[in-house]
Amino acid sequence: MADVYDYTEFKLHQLMERAAETQHYDIADDLRLVLDGYLLGELSIEWVNGWPLPGTVEQNDVEG
Repeated sequence: MADVYDYTEFKLHQLMERAAETQHYDIADDLRLVLDGYLLGELSIEWVNGWPLPGTVEQNDVEG
């Protein structure tokens, strides 16, 4: 059975590491915030020309 990987999580982490390696710490930190928001379900990510375009996730209010 094959493992399933989340491309968005993998790619954001990779971009963050590359930014830090080239001493673009401000970009790396911004990517970290995007990754955190994505993993917490607060942000959705659309990929445009290989770069992440974050958007907010609308939550449906469910009253029970």
